[in-house]
Amino acid sequence: MAESNRSDVRLRTRHMINQRQERFLLSSLIVGAMVLAGSLALFHQSNRSPAIVEQHPRNDLSRMPKATLPVKNLSFWVWLARTPLERELGLMCVRPEEMADNQGMLFIFEDDQAGGFWMRNTLLPLDIAFLRPDGTVVDIQQMEPLSLVSHAPRGPYRYGLEVRAGSLARASLQIGDVVPIPEELLNP
Repeated sequence: MAESNRSDVRLRTRHMINQRQERFLLSSLIVGAMVLAGSLALFHQSNRSPAIVEQHPRNDLSRMPKATLPVKNLSFWVWLARTPLERELGLMCVRPEEMADNQGMLFIFEDDQAGGFWMRNTLLPLDIAFLRPDGTVVDIQQMEPLSLVSHAPRGPYRYGLEVRAGSLARASLQIGDVVPIPEELLNP
Protein backbone atom coordinates (compact mmCIF):
# COMPACT_ATOMS: atom_id res chain seq x y z
CA MET A 1 0.00 0.00 0.00
CA ALA A 2 2.84 2.36 0.90
CA GLU A 3 4.48 1.54 -2.43
CA SER A 4 1.24 2.34 -4.26
CA ASN A 5 0.96 5.72 -2.47
CA ARG A 6 4.53 6.56 -3.42
CA SER A 7 3.77 5.74 -7.07
CA ASP A 8 0.65 7.91 -6.96
CA VAL A 9 2.61 10.78 -5.41
CA ARG A 10 5.35 10.44 -8.04
CA LEU A 11 2.78 10.43 -10.87
CA ARG A 12 0.98 13.45 -9.43
CA THR A 13 4.31 15.25 -8.93
CA ARG A 14 5.38 14.52 -12.52
CA HIS A 15 1.97 15.64 -13.76
CA MET A 16 2.24 18.91 -11.79
CA ILE A 17 5.80 19.48 -13.07
CA ASN A 18 4.65 18.82 -16.64
CA GLN A 19 1.75 21.26 -16.21
CA ARG A 20 4.12 23.91 -14.83
CA GLN A 21 6.54 23.37 -17.70
CA GLU A 22 3.71 23.59 -20.21
CA ARG A 23 2.42 26.82 -18.61
CA PHE A 24 5.95 28.26 -18.53
CA LEU A 25 6.54 27.36 -22.19
CA LEU A 26 3.17 28.76 -23.21
CA SER A 27 3.81 31.98 -21.26
CA SER A 28 7.27 32.26 -22.80
CA LEU A 29 5.85 31.82 -26.29
CA ILE A 30 3.17 34.45 -25.67
CA VAL A 31 5.69 36.94 -24.27
CA GLY A 32 8.09 36.21 -27.14
CA ALA A 33 5.33 36.75 -29.69
CA MET A 34 4.37 40.04 -28.03
CA VAL A 35 7.98 41.24 -28.02
CA LEU A 36 8.37 40.25 -31.68
CA ALA A 37 5.12 42.00 -32.64
CA GLY A 38 6.17 45.14 -30.77
CA SER A 39 9.61 45.12 -32.37
CA LEU A 40 8.11 44.72 -35.84
CA ALA A 41 5.67 47.55 -35.17
CA LEU A 42 8.50 49.84 -34.02
CA PHE A 43 10.62 48.86 -37.02
CA HIS A 44 7.71 49.52 -39.38
CA GLN A 45 6.95 52.85 -37.70
CA SER A 46 10.59 53.95 -37.73
CA ASN A 47 10.82 53.25 -41.47
CA ARG A 48 7.62 55.13 -42.27
CA SER A 49 7.26 57.71 -39.53
CA PRO A 50 6.54 61.24 -40.79
CA ALA A 51 8.35 62.55 -37.68
CA ILE A 52 11.55 60.94 -38.93
CA VAL A 53 10.89 62.21 -42.44
CA GLU A 54 10.52 65.79 -41.13
CA GLN A 55 14.04 65.64 -39.74
CA HIS A 56 15.55 64.55 -43.05
CA PRO A 57 17.06 67.20 -45.37
CA ARG A 58 15.17 68.00 -48.54
CA ASN A 59 15.51 70.00 -51.71
CA ASP A 60 14.43 73.62 -51.52
CA LEU A 61 12.02 73.41 -54.42
CA SER A 62 11.56 77.19 -54.53
CA ARG A 63 15.25 77.59 -55.48
CA MET A 64 15.50 74.74 -57.98
CA PRO A 65 15.30 75.53 -61.70
CA LYS A 66 11.98 74.58 -63.29
CA ALA A 67 10.84 73.89 -66.82
CA THR A 68 7.88 72.62 -68.79
CA LEU A 69 8.37 69.15 -70.24
CA PRO A 70 5.96 67.87 -72.92
CA VAL A 71 5.01 64.22 -72.44
CA LYS A 72 2.75 63.10 -75.29
CA ASN A 73 -0.68 64.62 -74.61
CA LEU A 74 0.31 66.33 -71.30
CA SER A 75 2.87 68.85 -70.11
CA PHE A 76 4.63 68.60 -66.76
CA TRP A 77 6.11 71.45 -64.78
CA VAL A 78 9.30 69.80 -63.51
CA TRP A 79 12.02 70.73 -61.08
CA LEU A 80 15.44 70.03 -62.58
CA ALA A 81 17.73 67.91 -60.40
CA ARG A 82 21.17 68.51 -61.91
CA THR A 83 23.61 68.26 -59.00
CA PRO A 84 24.48 65.08 -57.09
CA LEU A 85 22.81 66.46 -53.93
CA GLU A 86 19.65 67.50 -55.78
CA ARG A 87 19.45 64.05 -57.36
CA GLU A 88 20.08 62.33 -54.02
CA LEU A 89 17.33 64.27 -52.24
CA GLY A 90 14.90 64.21 -55.17
CA LEU A 91 11.31 64.49 -53.94
CA MET A 92 12.10 63.27 -50.41
CA CYS A 93 9.92 64.87 -47.74
CA VAL A 94 7.71 66.64 -50.30
CA ARG A 95 4.17 66.53 -48.95
CA PRO A 96 1.27 65.64 -51.28
CA GLU A 97 -0.16 69.16 -51.02
CA GLU A 98 3.16 70.60 -52.28
CA MET A 99 3.03 68.84 -55.65
CA ALA A 100 0.25 69.20 -58.21
CA ASP A 101 -0.76 66.42 -60.58
CA ASN A 102 1.12 68.10 -63.43
CA GLN A 103 4.37 68.54 -61.49
CA GLY A 104 7.40 66.32 -61.15
CA MET A 105 11.17 66.18 -61.17
CA LEU A 106 13.58 65.53 -64.02
CA PHE A 107 16.84 63.93 -62.87
CA ILE A 108 19.58 64.96 -65.28
CA PHE A 109 22.80 62.90 -65.31
CA GLU A 110 25.99 63.73 -67.20
CA ASP A 111 26.53 60.09 -68.23
CA ASP A 112 24.40 57.00 -68.77
CA GLN A 113 23.30 55.33 -65.54
CA ALA A 114 22.42 51.76 -64.58
CA GLY A 115 21.46 52.18 -60.89
CA GLY A 116 17.99 52.46 -59.51
CA PHE A 117 15.80 54.89 -57.58
CA TRP A 118 14.20 54.25 -54.19
CA MET A 119 11.47 55.98 -52.21
CA ARG A 120 13.14 56.48 -48.85
CA ASN A 121 11.46 59.46 -47.12
CA THR A 122 9.27 60.06 -50.18
CA LEU A 123 5.68 60.56 -49.09
CA LEU A 124 3.74 60.23 -52.32
CA PRO A 125 3.42 57.37 -54.78
CA LEU A 126 5.27 58.16 -57.99
CA ASP A 127 5.71 56.95 -61.54
CA ILE A 128 9.20 57.04 -63.02
CA ALA A 129 10.17 56.99 -66.67
CA PHE A 130 13.80 56.18 -67.44
CA LEU A 131 14.95 57.97 -70.60
CA ARG A 132 17.93 57.54 -72.94
CA PRO A 133 19.96 60.59 -74.02
CA ASP A 134 17.61 61.05 -77.02
CA GLY A 135 14.54 60.92 -74.73
CA THR A 136 13.49 57.36 -75.68
CA VAL A 137 11.65 55.68 -72.79
CA VAL A 138 13.67 52.68 -71.59
CA ASP A 139 11.32 51.68 -68.77
CA ILE A 140 8.37 52.92 -66.72
CA GLN A 141 7.78 51.84 -63.13
CA GLN A 142 5.42 52.64 -60.28
CA MET A 143 7.00 53.36 -56.89
CA GLU A 144 5.32 53.09 -53.50
CA PRO A 145 5.93 55.79 -50.87
CA LEU A 146 8.54 55.22 -48.17
CA SER A 147 9.81 52.04 -49.80
CA LEU A 148 13.43 50.96 -49.76
CA VAL A 149 12.97 48.79 -52.87
CA SER A 150 15.35 49.83 -55.64
CA HIS A 151 13.67 50.52 -58.99
CA ALA A 152 16.22 49.96 -61.75
CA PRO A 153 15.34 50.03 -65.45
CA ARG A 154 15.92 47.33 -68.05
CA GLY A 155 18.76 49.26 -69.66
CA PRO A 156 20.99 52.32 -69.29
CA TYR A 157 19.37 55.74 -69.00
CA ARG A 158 20.44 59.39 -68.88
CA TYR A 159 17.31 60.97 -67.35
CA GLY A 160 14.73 59.97 -64.80
CA LEU A 161 11.31 61.61 -64.84
CA GLU A 162 9.33 61.28 -61.59
CA VAL A 163 5.68 62.35 -61.54
CA ARG A 164 2.66 61.53 -59.42
CA ALA A 165 1.45 57.95 -59.68
CA GLY A 166 -0.89 57.42 -62.62
CA SER A 167 0.31 60.52 -64.51
CA LEU A 168 2.35 58.63 -67.10
CA ALA A 169 -0.61 56.35 -67.84
CA ARG A 170 -2.84 59.44 -68.25
CA ALA A 171 -0.26 60.79 -70.70
CA SER A 172 -0.38 57.43 -72.54
CA LEU A 173 3.40 57.16 -72.29
CA GLN A 174 4.84 53.75 -73.18
CA ILE A 175 8.25 52.13 -73.46
CA GLY A 176 9.80 53.15 -76.79
CA ASP A 177 8.03 56.53 -76.90
CA VAL A 178 10.22 59.64 -77.06
CA VAL A 179 10.00 62.47 -74.54
CA PRO A 180 11.60 65.52 -76.16
CA ILE A 181 14.20 66.99 -73.79
CA PRO A 182 14.63 70.67 -74.74
CA GLU A 183 18.29 71.62 -75.16
CA GLU A 184 17.90 74.58 -72.80
CA LEU A 185 17.09 72.16 -69.96
CA LEU A 186 20.36 70.36 -70.39
CA ASN A 187 22.67 73.37 -70.60
CA PRO A 188 21.93 75.82 -67.80
